[in-house]
Amino acid sequence: MKHKSQAVSEHAGDERPNPHASAAASAAAPVDARIQRTRAVIDHAFVQLLFKHAYRTITVRDIALKAGVGRATFYAHYESKDQLLRSQLTRIILPVLKACPEKPYLLDCTALFDHVLSAPQLFRNIMSGGEGSGARVVRVALQERVEVVAGFRDSIDRRLPLELVTRFVVSTLLAVTLHALQSKTPESPAEMQIRFARLAGSGIGELA
Repeated sequence: MKHKSQAVSEHAGDERPNPHASAAASAAAPVDARIQRTRAVIDHAFVQLLFKHAYRTITVRDIALKAGVGRATFYAHYESKDQLLRSQLTRIILPVLKACPEKPYLLDCTALFDHVLSAPQLFRNIMSGGEGSGARVVRVALQERVEVVAGFRDSIDRRLPLELVTRFVVSTLLAVTLHALQSKTPESPAEMQIRFARLAGSGIGELA
């Protein structure tokens, strides 16, 4: 008599791979790879333009030309220039915000400050220009991320409106960043974090 595990093993060995499933998987892989390559080309072209031009002046046509793709290809991957910027923020910038719910200032932004200081002109071009600048996209993305990362509902007095606290923290973060970029005296990411912690922490303490 065969052992039960042996019988199961032999039964499993009788199964044959589905040729249609294998073919579908093989066909999907190159498509996914092409999508990733195209997006990478568009992303790279976008960043290159941001180093030289204000965000508000860059058009979808500019991005497509720089990337060597048609506008239809751009829109196949992104609905708008704003969505492209948001994808960059979500993928690269926002994940470096470290939650510190036990601290009054809630976030360690040192890595974010380091990223900004490594490419100051990039950040300036995104944020400058008033109407049509990338400031709104950045602010909304940060507010959504801050709410999730910091876990405000557990770490902040529930009597405080969550939206008010979120906006306050993000405004402080951006104010510290812009001050460092405009200052004639260079600041390190660690020094910027200390300034942010003092301002945000004391402010939230007063609100509470």
